[in-house]
Amino acid sequence: MEEKTDLSQFSLQIPNTTKKRIIIIGGGFGGLNFIKNIPEDNFQLVLFDKHNYHTFLPLLYQVATSALEAPSICDAHRRIYGKRGDVYFRAVKVLGVNPDKKEVETFIGSLPYDFLIIASGSVPNYFGNENLMQHSFPLKSLPNATALRTKIYQNLERATLTRSFEERKRLLNFVIVGGGPTGVEVAGALSELRKFVLPLDYKDLDFKQMRIKIIEGANQVLVGFSPHASKNALATLKKMGVELMFNTLVADFDGTTITYKNGETETCGMLIWGAGVSGALINGLDKNLIKGGKYVVDPYCRIKGHDTIFAIGDIALFEDPRYERGLPGVAQPAIQQGKYTAKLISKLVKKGKDLNNLTEEKPFKYLDKGSLATIGRNKAVADLPGNLKFSGFIAWALWATVHLLYLNGLRNRLFTFLSWMMNYFNYQNKVRLIINPILKPDDTVEKEFAKVNETGD
Repeated sequence: MEEKTDLSQFSLQIPNTTKKRIIIIGGGFGGLNFIKNIPEDNFQLVLFDKHNYHTFLPLLYQVATSALEAPSICDAHRRIYGKRGDVYFRAVKVLGVNPDKKEVETFIGSLPYDFLIIASGSVPNYFGNENLMQHSFPLKSLPNATALRTKIYQNLERATLTRSFEERKRLLNFVIVGGGPTGVEVAGALSELRKFVLPLDYKDLDFKQMRIKIIEGANQVLVGFSPHASKNALATLKKMGVELMFNTLVADFDGTTITYKNGETETCGMLIWGAGVSGALINGLDKNLIKGGKYVVDPYCRIKGHDTIFAIGDIALFEDPRYERGLPGVAQPAIQQGKYTAKLISKLVKKGKDLNNLTEEKPFKYLDKGSLATIGRNKAVADLPGNLKFSGFIAWALWATVHLLYLNGLRNRLFTFLSWMMNYFNYQNKVRLIINPILKPDDTVEKEFAKVNETGD
């Protein structure tokens, strides 16, 4: 019988303070940039995140496809904020918010706040389909990325063991749902693995049988990019041997067979889910404040109707006439909103201004710095301000430079740069390990494989 933990012996252990207390939910791009830009002298900052590290999400796909080690794109919250005086991190799950009491509720207690920053980000959206949630592989977190990488190599190992041609064909069929930046980048990386890396490791497999396919509900890849970028990305993917199905929706997936909305079916070794996201909502706030799975915010990034609760990044629906569905779900809106809200709150508190009336303050304005997507070595597309659009090596070099600059921590930048250089010259992605096998309850082969990993030679 499993013993239950006595939660009464735990508490958040946040000291009382005479400063204004700001609670930040989520340590992603929004939370990180908020904390870095708020002066610590006037505030006590408390960060709640279920992970004890910040993840550089744009490079998750490289962890998933063996190009980078997981620590290269992560940085511990305590290291990032360790030199700051009145900053406290707690690795807890937030259960909800009580706006009347101005408290955040966690599983080990509640904590009052003066200001609340909700920067909880987004989660995969399976549109209510439990089978897709259970059997597909999303790419929204570091555990997602390592699980995806593990599954890729488990499929390859199993393909070398099976005597069934049909089973081998299934195991070597990788289907990606969603033709946005994530889908395009994963497909490109898998294609390069198939061509340059895997044949050296799996000499007994015929990689002409390995299929990489993107399923997209629209009629193009990279919806939201310019037609020039979309057209170039499509041509590059086709040249790399990636199959594409447009105007196609997935209805179901049982772990082996995909069922499409039009009734067609096919088997695959894994389904990579990149078809949509929804905000990671927090319990306790009025559901009327939610639209499209996000909190509707005012021009100052406050959740409408709440003077002291702000929402930034993917969780926020900021209405902008340039974007029909709100700001794009990329890093820049979260970064810019984090900086903006930090400066706004600091100014309001310093001058003792009334929070009910911010008409004299400048509203948040998103500066679109352009869009970048990489498809593989020397292959990328760029849409930049001033109607600058280009592709190929220059776009790829720009993509690499921008990502290195925004990656948190000197060590991470150095290790990532060195890994990229090594991979560039010898194609030898080093992280091809199965450390924590993914097991199915009824799968004898994978259970036996796991035993081998546990016991060694």
